[in-house]
Amino acid sequence: MQDIVRKVRRVQSRMILNRFLDVWALMLMLIASALAAYVLADRVFFIGLDPMIPFGAGLALSLLGAGLLTWIYRPRFLSAAIRTDDQMGLKERVSSVLSIGAFETEMEQALYADTIARLNKLTLAAAAPIELPHRARFVPIPVLAAILCLFLPNWDVLERKAEKVKEEFTFAQEQKQAEQLKKTSQLLKEKAKGEEMKEVEKIASDMEKLTTEMKKGIPKKDDAMAKLSSIADQVKQRQDALSDKKAMANDMKNAMSKAAGEKSEMEKKLQEGKFGEVAKELEQKMKDLQDGKMSEEAKQQLAKDLQQMADSMKDMPGLQSLQKAAENAGQQLQSQDPKQQQQAANDLSKMQQQLSDLAKSQKELEALDQASNDLKDMQDQLSQSDQQTCPDCGSKMDQQQCPNQKEGGS
Repeated sequence: MQDIVRKVRRVQSRMILNRFLDVWALMLMLIASALAAYVLADRVFFIGLDPMIPFGAGLALSLLGAGLLTWIYRPRFLSAAIRTDDQMGLKERVSSVLSIGAFETEMEQALYADTIARLNKLTLAAAAPIELPHRARFVPIPVLAAILCLFLPNWDVLERKAEKVKEEFTFAQEQKQAEQLKKTSQLLKEKAKGEEMKEVEKIASDMEKLTTEMKKGIPKKDDAMAKLSSIADQVKQRQDALSDKKAMANDMKNAMSKAAGEKSEMEKKLQEGKFGEVAKELEQKMKDLQDGKMSEEAKQQLAKDLQQMADSMKDMPGLQSLQKAAENAGQQLQSQDPKQQQQAANDLSKMQQQLSDLAKSQKELEALDQASNDLKDMQDQLSQSDQQTCPDCGSKMDQQQCPNQKEGGS
């Protein structure tokens, strides 16, 4: 009995496969027709979804749908037995044997033996041949139509693709500017590290916040431009606040460059704008003077250098305080009076503090100048993203013509 059941099961499997191929062909025709309509609509109106996605989804959907429908409406076991009888000319022997179940009489046993003998002589291909359904011949028509539609030009009658390409181009520009803004904010933070530059730290923090927003695509172009402009205004305000320090630094360089006679090492460094180094030297000399470690010869040399610096800074209103401190310290160092020596140390401390503050301001201004230039470049590049772009490649077009097309045509 199991031999007959096994053969009928195999016939049933082949019948199910044929049913699947028939249903799949129908699903392919319907889905391919829908894809052809979609691609055509995309070429005319531009839907925006990559056609390869619905093509892949359509193939998967056709397989899934065909498999599901085949399983629901699959041929039953009894139908397979009847088909086996019909196709092999067994005159209901298989279905009769299966319905009897137990073979008790000689007639039943003879029927079973005869059925087994006939089945062993026949092939399953005769009972349920695997063949393509008739409708399969029509499947290539909608499939080819969908593929051919891919080669149609983009009419984009509603200009939706051009708008999308422009948005993508603008977004790419914003991402590029976000990276530049991130680098600028990091530069400001490095400059402010270890220094008391609260204004610079706030500007860097605002830059980092805008960088995060731009990377997420939160602010639109106009909003991003407005925020960049606001940060640029903050930078400008801080530059204006430090304008006196900038003028003082320039005056110092000019004064040292016009110094008469051979320049001391401190004068050379001041001429080069190395205010921080000179401030450290003065701090060390002040400590040596207070601790009594400075020799008379070193005092006289320092007094001479300070007096020469003071003479060079005359007629410079912005350097009046430094000039006065240098002149006083130079005179007091020549005295042997301990009080005068202490006063000289105090004047050296004033010079050290002013030069240290000048060095800090100079460092801050350098960072702000770089930030100002970067912000201006970012604003210019974002504003230029409004220029007409090619809807196919996103390149900026010159006189309504894509540069890639010009190169290809030449």
